[in-house]
Amino acid sequence: MIELASERAKAAGFCDLLDFRVLPNENISALEGEGPFDGAFSNFSGLNCVEDLSDVARTLANLLKPGAPVLLCMVGRFVPWEILWFLSHGDRQNALRRFRPKRLCC
Repeated sequence: MIELASERAKAAGFCDLLDFRVLPNENISALEGEGPFDGAFSNFSGLNCVEDLSDVARTLANLLKPGAPVLLCMVGRFVPWEILWFLSHGDRQNALRRFRPKRLCC
């Protein structure tokens, strides 16, 4: 996906304005020497798997210019359509997996 986004940015003439990275949210402090940044975008709900979201938020705030835009894609823990889909396919275990105690992901 990053490759595709990079290719589209290049085709649109934005490659000098955008920098695409694949980086675990917990490791964004690795970018500290490169900021401040004009904005941030997190996709694929990676923030749903972060154990200490407040730590990531503080680090991100320190990396961005004041007033910089941030676009975060997140999904709630309980996804009704997912539950219905698994139940409709007779998969009760996966339908109820998000109701189990905290799990490690990503």
